[in-house]
Amino acid sequence: MVSHELGFSAESSSGCIVTQGLQAANLGDSGFLLMRNGRTVFKSPVQQHQFNIPFQLESGGSDPPSAAEVLCSIS
Repeated sequence: MVSHELGFSAESSSGCIVTQGLQAANLGDSGFLLMRNGRTVFKSPVQQHQFNIPFQLESGGSDPPSAAEVLCSIS
């Protein structure tokens, strides 16, 4: 039986949050680039268990929010 047949759906998401003060939290295959004068200064790493299987936030999933890579004061 598929989850939608039971009346609920199991959904998941990767995510990336970057503040104006250049602090970031990234989970999964979402990400960001920091560029200055047309040059890449920083690229957030991709988090995946193996090829094409990124970390995911989901209810009851195996990847907790604490698995996010947290970057502070990117300069």
